[in-house]
Amino acid sequence: MKRLMNWLSPLVLLAATCIPVASASALGSNLVANPGFETANGNNPASWTGSSWGTNTAKFTYDTTGHSGRSGSIVVSGYKSGDAKWGFAPVNVTANTSYTFSNWYKSTAISGIDVEIITTSGATSYIWLANPAVSASWKQQSFAFTTPANAKTVTVFQYLDRNGTLSVDDVSLATASGTPTPTPTPTPPTPTPPTPTPPAATANLIANPSVETATGTTPANWTSGGWGTNTKSMTYETTGQDGSRSLKATISKYTNGDVKWMFTPVAVTAGQTYAYSDYYKSNVDTEVDAEVTMSDGSVQYAYLGTTPANTSTWAKASYQFTAPAGAVKVSIFHVLAKVGYLQTDNFSFASYQPTQFNRAIVSLTFDDGWRSIYTNGLPALSKYGLASTQYLNSQPITDGYADYMTYAQVKDWYAKGHELAWHTRTHADITTLSAANLTTELTIPSNFLTGIGQNKSVFKNFASPYGAYNANSVAQVRKTYASHRSTDVGYNSKDSLDLNNIKVQNITNTTTPADVKAWVDQAVANKTWLVIVYHEVDAAAEDPTYAVTPSNLDAELNIVKQSGVTVKTVDAALAELQTQL
Repeated sequence: MKRLMNWLSPLVLLAATCIPVASASALGSNLVANPGFETANGNNPASWTGSSWGTNTAKFTYDTTGHSGRSGSIVVSGYKSGDAKWGFAPVNVTANTSYTFSNWYKSTAISGIDVEIITTSGATSYIWLANPAVSASWKQQSFAFTTPANAKTVTVFQYLDRNGTLSVDDVSLATASGTPTPTPTPTPPTPTPPTPTPPAATANLIANPSVETATGTTPANWTSGGWGTNTKSMTYETTGQDGSRSLKATISKYTNGDVKWMFTPVAVTAGQTYAYSDYYKSNVDTEVDAEVTMSDGSVQYAYLGTTPANTSTWAKASYQFTAPAGAVKVSIFHVLAKVGYLQTDNFSFASYQPTQFNRAIVSLTFDDGWRSIYTNGLPALSKYGLASTQYLNSQPITDGYADYMTYAQVKDWYAKGHELAWHTRTHADITTLSAANLTTELTIPSNFLTGIGQNKSVFKNFASPYGAYNANSVAQVRKTYASHRSTDVGYNSKDSLDLNNIKVQNITNTTTPADVKAWVDQAVANKTWLVIVYHEVDAAAEDPTYAVTPSNLDAELNIVKQSGVTVKTVDAALAELQTQL
């Protein structure tokens, strides 16, 4: 949890030791001292402390108005990391007991609620309760939780971990079998249960995002471009997804290269995650890439994902992008790179804060069944005690290819607690297959199952070869398998987890251990599910583009281990995360 130890600054430790700890009271009574902020201690509310950590500017105010009298408020600006919150003096609790927390709040941004628990041994742990949605007026909420074994004291924070405002009032913590003392209000609304909420809306950084504004005969703040040998047509259309204009790219003859419309690059903050989306129609598969201008003037490119052909209605393409260290400007391209057309409209690029799971999870996945994954990868995974998911092709194994695993090696993976998952028989592009051939590729051969001594039910999850998929192929995959994993880039969060398209971070021969550390750090900070895709583990790989050296793999697994993040197979991660949706 990102809050672990960070918020325990000297100021907070002092407050925790100098303010008397409230005693546990009768069943159902409110344990929070000064729950309505009505009693002052100088210029501050008695028995409350405002605290923050990380890189942000937090302003705490003791307001003279609230839901019913006074209240505590927070304004966060210049946010990069950390959080800010009002915390009531910790109260004594009973271990293994159900409690109910409730309060009234209003906010201009999504907030979070965590329970901080101090055990009898002095250890600190946390329980996530909710990410309350924005509310312009005072709103009541209530959540139940159970204290762990050896719990001694508890405090509950509603915190801001982004720019915005938050006010809280009339706070209650009581044993769950009791009823918190109600706070009078003219029209009390029904308490809101903890349900998933979408991220707070943030400003769209793209100028003229719906391309409605023209400069002469072209859209303002947009240019068209491309490269290679092809015959293209770039048009400013008079119809659109929800207005009167849109952009279209057409290729009539193609040898190589691509074409695209580009918005004027926008300033970004290194390390910040952004969400990109557009609406599109196309008669061929297309691709979405990021162009990043670095502080030294150099330009980098990042693949975000593939959008399947869609001709009937406007479809939405959505991707996440994290600005790398040194990034200063970004533009996103929706790219056409074959004969066909692509029409786009209503673009958005905005800073993004995912809705968090209870904790971060990392899954280590390996594609294809290369023998080097066994000979070089399994010892490293065993060294750090980490489980993986192996997406396997059957034909190279059944036919005894020298550079692929043997039956015995596949058996060994399973015996050592790793997950076996499916990746087609022949590593086929499943978007190009007839219905009969697609069914064949998705069906695990009986001789393969006999050879590895397993039933087909062991193979619960699927990954598309080449990361290629379309609506039909995914629909067929999901008839048999619990999930479909692509190579589209991103993190899987509570608001974005899609079992039809699990997002990943791809390992290539240019990926460094520092890159992996940045991915893990981001997943931990945002409590998301990070899925990492590996292929060959060999310094002299058959396909070096998507290979990792044994030394880099060891360094990367060490980073994952040292971070303390939970590592689970895809199947085990889904079992945990789906209960939170």
